[in-house]
Amino acid sequence: MTIEASSIIPDGTTFVAPTGGTAVAISLLGAASGGKVTAKYDTEYDFLTRTLFDFSVKDPVQLDSAPGGYTQARETVVIKRPITLTNGNRTVNTITITVSRDPETSAADLKAFRLEAGTILGASSMDDFFLSHDLR
Repeated sequence: MTIEASSIIPDGTTFVAPTGGTAVAISLLGAASGGKVTAKYDTEYDFLTRTLFDFSVKDPVQLDSAPGGYTQARETVVIKRPITLTNGNRTVNTITITVSRDPETSAADLKAFRLEAGTILGASSMDDFFLSHDLR
């Protein structure tokens, strides 16, 4: 499948629902500080193998040259998953999701935008892009 032929749902999506698997809660590792907090899966205890979630926010600031007089707000989550390679070496795979939005964006528009992104991340038609670095 190619990017051009991918099936993305840009509007009307009400929920992105993964199937299968087991739902696991996440818990915070310490308190939020400086607009950042880290979390992990409740079921992962080993420091070297646990998946980490780094959440951060950046508030808009006044900037006269920006549309509406303010910069965009940003919410970011970085998911870090350690893996062991077939040669025994360890590495960390990472997914970074950043939402940059105007402070006046409605809750409904923001939700629709996030759901559109979810269809891109989960669509099997995007496997070639994510697995093979294929931009066709």
